Amino acid sequence: MKLEQIVDEVKDILLEVNGNLNQEILSICCDSRKVKKGSLFVAVKGNKLNGDDYISDAINSGAVAVASESCLSLSVPFLQVKNSYAALSRVAEVFHGSSANAFDLIGVTGTNGKSSTVYILDALLSSAGFCTGMVGTISNKIAGFEEKTEYTTPDALSLQDLFARMKEAKVEKVSLEVSSHALSQHRIGSVPFKTAIFTNLTQDHLDYHGDMESYFQAKRKLFDEFLDDSGTAIINIDDAYGMKLFLSFDSDRAVSVGCSVNAQYRIESISQETLGCTFTLSYEGKQLILKTMLGGLFNVYNAALAVVAALQHGVSEDDIRKSLEGFQGVPGRLEMFTALNGLRVFVDYAHTPDALEKALKAIKGSGVKLFCVFGCGGDRDKRKRPLMAQAVEKQADRIWITDDNPRTEDAEKIQADIKQGFASLENVRQQPDRYKAIEEAVSAMTPLDVLLVAGKGHEDYQIYGSEKIEFCDRKAVTEILGRLSA
Repeated sequence: MKLEQIVDEVKDILLEVNGNLNQEILSICCDSRKVKKGSLFVAVKGNKLNGDDYISDAINSGAVAVASESCLSLSVPFLQVKNSYAALSRVAEVFHGSSANAFDLIGVTGTNGKSSTVYILDALLSSAGFCTGMVGTISNKIAGFEEKTEYTTPDALSLQDLFARMKEAKVEKVSLEVSSHALSQHRIGSVPFKTAIFTNLTQDHLDYHGDMESYFQAKRKLFDEFLDDSGTAIINIDDAYGMKLFLSFDSDRAVSVGCSVNAQYRIESISQETLGCTFTLSYEGKQLILKTMLGGLFNVYNAALAVVAALQHGVSEDDIRKSLEGFQGVPGRLEMFTALNGLRVFVDYAHTPDALEKALKAIKGSGVKLFCVFGCGGDRDKRKRPLMAQAVEKQADRIWITDDNPRTEDAEKIQADIKQGFASLENVRQQPDRYKAIEEAVSAMTPLDVLLVAGKGHEDYQIYGSEKIEFCDRKAVTEILGRLSA
């Protein structure tokens, strides 16, 4: 693709253009180590590194054009841009032919429930015969083929490459987790979404956003800036921020979901069962009775939001009923593991105070005593650490504090921060080794007790410093239960 073609498509984000625009662009890069001959290098100005410092390296490695927020005089064609994050996303989008125009984008944002909602929605859409794509924390999927991922929403280059492959596979509907970081960093391009879903908003990522209002404003960008003019917002109005978002919309562009009497899609008659639950979704004078193997009230909300989105995209009630009832669950999301002696252990990704409390409540009634193993991530919002302790103490009878991706922080200090939130340490044990913490908790159980191992869910690693060490809660629980059963 010629540089002049890219410039024509992104004029709104440019301040100045210099050099020969007849240059052929063979790739887009923001990492100077990945630059090849023919690359357009976008110098992203991040929190820790400034891409401007690597422009010379990029040119020496074969970059034939450069984009930056700074005003520079270079030996290659140069684009001065208003925002380097936005430029990276838009340039990548144009380079890949704005592939997302080929299918319907359905975005899901919120603090908790994004992965589950996306997984359920993908299953509902697939059951109706649509060729689907999925982008999320656990995995990406293209027409039935899954691939591992590391981020809730991929970086701009990876996302546009993913969209291009989806277009090639003739995907029709894409369910996409949209994080607040992705929205703040302009990662999702400019193609409008047909549907935007809001799950909830509770304390998380305040190390990045500063306060809850800024966090909320980042989330609502999906609805204010990226929702198609003819698109629909689907909002959980039982959440205070969800209600605030809903009230800001024209009535014909948003639909409300919740247990509230004012919800257009009202959740009623919730019946918790041994395996999953049954609930009714009432709307437009109809009553849709739904059964799911997913447990917990929070999963009722996730399922209801996915069902409403599926209805909006033309999936029949019969297909929805059958697909939801047969849905087996999401890896690492309140996933149950059992032993021959009757022990039950749940693994969940819950890593916020609200998510922890809801996960514990969901399984509390199924055991005599409730045990919990959890920790807090390093280099993340420190203010939530004592709040997580308070949430666990409300529900659990015995508690193990352990490591959960300490990153560059002192793990001992993280655990000390957590302990500040407990009213009493009588039933709290500190065991930094995560495997040993799970092993101790399982060994202390009787067949009537239940254990939640929280924080990592589907993850198969621990991060110490900048190094990833292989570790998986699901694998550890399986091994420990098997050994103790034997």
